Amino acid sequence: MLPGDAVASGLAAATIAIAITILVERLGGQIGGVIGTIPSTMVPAAIGLWAVSHNPSDYARAMSPVPFGMLINAIFLHVWRVVPAKFSAFPSKWLVPLTTAISLVVWVFGALLIVEFFESVDQRGVPPLVVGWFGFLILLAFGLSVTAKGVPEVRATTQPSIPILLSRGILAGTAISAAVILGHSGHSLVAGIAAVFPAIFLTTMVALWWSHGYDLPASATGPMALGASSVALFSLLTASLYSRLDVLMGTVASWLVAVVVCTGGSTYWLSTRRTLIQSEVP
Repeated sequence: MLPGDAVASGLAAATIAIAITILVERLGGQIGGVIGTIPSTMVPAAIGLWAVSHNPSDYARAMSPVPFGMLINAIFLHVWRVVPAKFSAFPSKWLVPLTTAISLVVWVFGALLIVEFFESVDQRGVPPLVVGWFGFLILLAFGLSVTAKGVPEVRATTQPSIPILLSRGILAGTAISAAVILGHSGHSLVAGIAAVFPAIFLTTMVALWWSHGYDLPASATGPMALGASSVALFSLLTASLYSRLDVLMGTVASWLVAVVVCTGGSTYWLSTRRTLIQSEVP
């Protein structure tokens, strides 16, 4: 693989990240949170990893940890709702760095656990995709649980600056480029984890907080955690379809199914929760 392949995947991911985050800003925390987690940066990552995989088994091994990686991301997002509420007495200027540090520590710890878990499972001969589908179910259950009581609708009053948008794209693009490079070096398991590093989630939370305060990012955490299931489903479907179809058809089919099932289903679920909130208003 030439370095240009990693750069191309990174640039595509950066462009998608910027486009999606603009959309999230304009739609608000609830619906924007779900739409913002449709398979976007994972698309160039999947194509790039497939291109450097030696065989379908290596690619499946890289994709199978993705649901668990998205589960860590969902927990990462939940930290952004819980920690500021628990430490509300802290000066506001310290809350963002504190929450950032805690959320990243949680993510790194979770990523290390996943690597150890998959290495143990691999030694026992359990098919990676079987474990991946199990992780998808756990992720879906977590997303439903954190949104079960409803999500208040909060909208942005201003739009982020161009430097903030560019920083989101740069972070996302760097993470995806690193994933492709790791995949080429033979570290397929680590590549799958790197592909779901919460670059967009982190920069979105920080940018929203700086621009609008705590309420908007907090309202988006639950929908984003639930919507993350679409990325997990997309990754698992590509592991099955790429070897049966060509990359283009496999990508399109996997993306459509993931968006219809997970994004569409999440939007419907949240609409019922919104009705629940409204019905409880005295």
